[in-house]
Amino acid sequence: MKTLVYGEWPDKTENIIPFFTASYSDLDVLPFIPRKIGGFETPIELIFVGTLSKYKNPDICIEVVKILKGNKIACNLHLFGDGPLKKSLEELVGVSELEGCVTIHGNKPAEFVKRYYQQSHFLIFISDSEGWPKVVAESMFWGCLPVTTKVSCVPQMLDFGSRGVLVSKNPSEIAERIQFLASCPDEYNIMARKAHEWSTGYTLEKFESEIGRLVNSQR
Repeated sequence: MKTLVYGEWPDKTENIIPFFTASYSDLDVLPFIPRKIGGFETPIELIFVGTLSKYKNPDICIEVVKILKGNKIACNLHLFGDGPLKKSLEELVGVSELEGCVTIHGNKPAEFVKRYYQQSHFLIFISDSEGWPKVVAESMFWGCLPVTTKVSCVPQMLDFGSRGVLVSKNPSEIAERIQFLASCPDEYNIMARKAHEWSTGYTLEKFESEIGRLVNSQR
């Protein structure tokens, strides 16, 4: 039996086939447009997409905003998703006095979330475990740079740091990396362009083609 596995792994057996998944069509691919970042007139736009649960660590995103605001860095955070932590996150936003820059949207249609990918500078995705995290690939597709933990095949997706930021779950480290890249717009846009170019190569059409190729090879 052949088994599809996300990512390339050492010492894999012959029945293991590295694979991927996709969210968008070839028709969705747009040219990369560098984002303006840095300076007091351009707040850093942050986004989180996922279940509001313990293993996704959405509270860390809010802690990052607290640190950035404490450093006098203008920023906004939009959280998309629902889950058991929603109420406690809303309370954390209130206690931290971040109502003006942190918005918890809940579940929204894909087209609505897509607009925020397109206008955000960074996805913060501090997950404890993943397979092929679609939201990481989706953010890259729209030129939004992922800041994420080293789970599953994510380091491979980010080319080990050349097209995204690999971090621990330490909010101070995350805020420091974001603040550094925000102060280096050229470096930021080089990484974001690489992320866009990589992710737009994994479309629904390519997924369908690769599935067809695998099915035909087994006949």
